[in-house]
Amino acid sequence: MKKLIWTREQPTEPGWYWKRRIGKHKKTWAERDEIVYIRNYARSLCISNWPIPDKDIKWAGPIPKPKNLKKKK
Repeated sequence: MKKLIWTREQPTEPGWYWKRRIGKHKKTWAERDEIVYIRNYARSLCISNWPIPDKDIKWAGPIPKPKNLKKKK
């Protein structure tokens, strides 16, 4: 499995991503790292129907989809 690395570069494709607030945003119990789904909406990448935040955020992803293990006979 590919290791994910935190970066300030915004996602460039749809999928599941880790999102981490940095900079001015002090971490509180409500602002922990989270996994969000990035999707195409209105011809741009969005979280739900909102544009992707462009500052004070680090991203890791997209998170790869798990593969099924083959059952031994």
